[in-house]
Amino acid sequence: MTGMSAWNKIQSWLNTELASDSTARPTAPVATAPKVVQSPAPPGTASSEPTKTLAWVLQTFGDENFDLETGSLPEQREGWSLWANHVEHQTVPDWNGLRKFVGSQRKFESSFVTHNVKELRSTLWDLLQRLGNTVVQDALDDGTLGEQLQKLRIVVEEKPVEDIRREVLSAVETIGNLVHKRQSRQRREIEEAVNQLGTVRKELSKTRKEMSQDGLTRLFNRASFDEHLQAMTALGNLTGEPCVLIMVDIDHFKSVNDRLGHPAGDEVLRQVADALARAFPRRTDFVARYGGEEFAIILPDTPVAEIPSLCNRALEAVRILRIALGEEELKTTISVGAANLRRGETPKQWLERADKALYAAKNGGRNTSRLG
Repeated sequence: MTGMSAWNKIQSWLNTELASDSTARPTAPVATAPKVVQSPAPPGTASSEPTKTLAWVLQTFGDENFDLETGSLPEQREGWSLWANHVEHQTVPDWNGLRKFVGSQRKFESSFVTHNVKELRSTLWDLLQRLGNTVVQDALDDGTLGEQLQKLRIVVEEKPVEDIRREVLSAVETIGNLVHKRQSRQRREIEEAVNQLGTVRKELSKTRKEMSQDGLTRLFNRASFDEHLQAMTALGNLTGEPCVLIMVDIDHFKSVNDRLGHPAGDEVLRQVADALARAFPRRTDFVARYGGEEFAIILPDTPVAEIPSLCNRALEAVRILRIALGEEELKTTISVGAANLRRGETPKQWLERADKALYAAKNGGRNTSRLG
């Protein structure tokens, strides 16, 4: 691209990028039921540990999924749950079908992300094209202005006063029209660019929000929690502001999944998450799904003396839940561990103290809290 202007280099680069990004978007994979190769294992037959682990991995993929344009979150989760149950409970699972299902899911999600990146590129390309057109149009206007000024110079040098007066008035009118057209065009293009950039900003904000949320509970996810824990530790060490970390674990959650199935477990997770979010409603309160049936809550500007009442608030918010699961109404409880930030400690040290307090509460009979 030797000798090309900076503008032409940008155009050439974008043309190459857009031309290379022509991946077709496949349709969403259908969450078909697995093929039953052999009769289910007899009641009471325990699955092997690797099989249980694989079922957990498949279920986690479903829990951590996200809405796609042609496949809703419930539809995505249903497919993963079907295969998780199939692998865990069938004597001879349909391994070939599982490979096809996982492969189609990964390909579609990859295509979905690629498509959204392509749309963002296209938007930026359109904005650059508009800018380029403006530069070209301004150059044409400048050429007309140059012609008018050249005519005036000739008139001033060679023509009588009356001709000078007439030519000056004509030039002023022409230049005035050009300036008015340029101002109107630039104002219109600025408005269009602002609207378009506003749309991009909303889409990026939505995407970032989706990336920071847990797909099942709509609370903040583990990555967001890790980032927030780092920030609050740094802030507390700098300012000495009191801050409390509360770790929460749903009691006997595995028995819910084993007895009623994963959809029932998902409903318990959603309702417990909603109860915790309602219990800690301040704008600065941070409630996240830590993983599995565990949750984490970070409460800034919270003195140590308030920790017991805050733990009781979390315990009571879940105790009063009545979760309808078909014809059955389920009650559940949680165990809670809490720790205030000690000045000078690391995020890992703070988390470890809260986690130890949580396990002390679980070992102490559950449905209770401990301070670390």
